[in-house]
Amino acid sequence: MTNSIPAFQKAADTVQKYGMLNNGDTVLVGLSGGADSVFLTKFLLSVKKEYNLTIKCAHVEHGIRGADSVADCAFCRSFCAENGIAFYTLSIDVPAEALQAKIGMEEYARQRRYAFFDSIPCDKIATAHNLSDNVETVLFRLLRGSSLKGVCGIPPKRGKIIRPLIEISGGEIRQLLDEKAVPYCIDKTNFTNEHSRNYIRNSIIPLFSEINPDYENAVGRFTELAAADCAYLDRAAGVQYAKIVTKNEAEIAQLKSCPGPIRTRVLAEFLAQNGAKVNHYNITNLEALLETPSKFQLGRGLFALSAAGRLRIVNIDESREKEEIHFKTGVLAYKEFLTKYELSRKCFDFYCDYDKIIGNVSARYRMPGDCVSPAGRGCTKGLKKLFNEMHIPPEQRGSIPIIVDEVGVIGIAHICADARVAVTNQTKKVFTIELCTED
Repeated sequence: MTNSIPAFQKAADTVQKYGMLNNGDTVLVGLSGGADSVFLTKFLLSVKKEYNLTIKCAHVEHGIRGADSVADCAFCRSFCAENGIAFYTLSIDVPAEALQAKIGMEEYARQRRYAFFDSIPCDKIATAHNLSDNVETVLFRLLRGSSLKGVCGIPPKRGKIIRPLIEISGGEIRQLLDEKAVPYCIDKTNFTNEHSRNYIRNSIIPLFSEINPDYENAVGRFTELAAADCAYLDRAAGVQYAKIVTKNEAEIAQLKSCPGPIRTRVLAEFLAQNGAKVNHYNITNLEALLETPSKFQLGRGLFALSAAGRLRIVNIDESREKEEIHFKTGVLAYKEFLTKYELSRKCFDFYCDYDKIIGNVSARYRMPGDCVSPAGRGCTKGLKKLFNEMHIPPEQRGSIPIIVDEVGVIGIAHICADARVAVTNQTKKVFTIELCTED
């Protein structure tokens, strides 16, 4: 019975409180060999019959701690053999692979670890995060300026991931294992202050006990209350999101009428749905667009735009300017042109007075400083202003071919010819362009 061991009973209560296990579940344990994951496995073995569980263990050897890392893997293999548990292992070289992937080692290791876990058939993935880990996480995120969602700490349950030890302190876990003489591995790097999280764990958090010896449970209560508040706000924001966002456009007036916490969440979801990074910087800049119609770059090719009372996020392909535009040219006598264009309704992608062209003609995508004098308008306009007047969506502007000769822009495909080369009654020959589209 789990209630014969107080710490086991705490874990059992957490499992029941959050509905972590169902009858007949196959549970995969992330087994590092450390005290927490050994305790977690022992706990799950204690409730195996009660829930009719199938237990598996997975271990990732990260290639960071040399012989110690290899020894931990061997320990886990032996531990699983002794307890009749299927054992899965993966060896990777985190330092080298993280460098190649251009991301931090900790984040790379986490991604590979969970990808490995996901590759093993199971109903639940049990990780050994405990109450002490939760305190560290809350403080670490708070010091980095996290939102309310961040300081909710480590969630007890997320998808198929469960954390039965989230309400038990690391001290309780080690005390029980030591009393029962249960062996486990010790990661020596946890005792160095080389990394910020270790410094928080080893030097800062121990001071909390001088203020409140029960600080871990106090922080646990805080995270539980904060998570409930955050969930309520998320639900309210979801209702507003459905009202405000239509066809991937957000109504600015409705956004501005929302209370701040709701508006922030709607904007965060708007970013997430469009594949943009959800962070304070991007949200702050979206807030600014609600006040002043403008454009803000969220990432490569990704822009937030506010105009005409709406906020949009669009993908403007900035690489188009490097692409080659293929086209066919022709030269027609003016009368022949009139016959084809006016009588036969022949549509050309662009045409102009052949004799007014200077040098060779080419087609490209727009560049900074491009301007045109549309025939018959008596003015010169930058392409941005012209496109705005024509209500051409920004995400389409980068794919409109610009026709140029050796002096400058002579027109815009499908839109206009520059007055310098426009066809008139005095035109003798007409230069035509037909764009070649990919099959």
